[in-house]
Order: sequence, then C-alpha cells, then structure tokens
Amino acid sequence: MFISFANLSTRVNTAHGVTSQGYSAVCAIPLATRPEQPRVASPA
Repeated sequence: MFISFANLSTRVNTAHGVTSQGYSAVCAIPLATRPEQPRVASPA
C-alpha cells in the first residue's frame, strides 16, 4: 500500500513541476563495501 502511494505522489509531483530539493546531495549516505574475504565456510 505504501509503495503505491509513494509512486502516485511522485507522479503527481512530477506532473505539477515539483523538482528535487537537493537533500540527497547534502546528506549522502556512502554505499556499503564488500568484505575482502567472504565469511562462507569452505567445503574442505
């Protein structure tokens, strides 16, 4: 239900000309990095 509401509100904002406010440029969250070695036990 929430996903459909978010999709609808985004489409309405785009139709009315509402653009990004630039929050993502200021509050950037760095992407997660992968560990060097996987934590899966090897089949020995």
